[in-house]
Amino acid sequence: LPIIHFMKVDVEGLEYEVLNSNNWQKFRPHVICIESNHLLKDWHGLLKEAGYQLIYTDGLNEYFIASEVKESYKLQNITEKIINETSNVLKDRQFKAWKKDVNKIKNLENKNRKQQIAFDRAKSLTLKDQKLTRRAKRAVYGLTIDWLRYRKGKS
Repeated sequence: LPIIHFMKVDVEGLEYEVLNSNNWQKFRPHVICIESNHLLKDWHGLLKEAGYQLIYTDGLNEYFIASEVKESYKLQNITEKIINETSNVLKDRQFKAWKKDVNKIKNLENKNRKQQIAFDRAKSLTLKDQKLTRRAKRAVYGLTIDWLRYRKGKS
């Protein structure tokens, strides 16, 4: 069998089922990276029984190393390499998410500005706070316009 150096498990909450289905004597990845933000059933005990130890957590993933290769990987500074790589990936993801959020905020601000302009226009047309004579003149004017449009449509 070929050697498995690295295995990534990202199955949206089905980690226990996936890890429980593996034959750990036959298939022994050196390093396992598991997305751990969808913990529906605790799978940590499975890895411990299989001889794996947690070496790093980045807030999204947990990294485990097989006990039989731990010393050889320690010499290669595996934890430091994981930290450097995941740090860059997380920074990139955070930047993209931030940029997306900024664009959404700008769009909302533009929509809000347009709604405010429409509201201000509508507010200027209201007769609520106007004198009775002005309100009566506007009402007569509006009725006259409506009547003229009606007559024009009849002709």
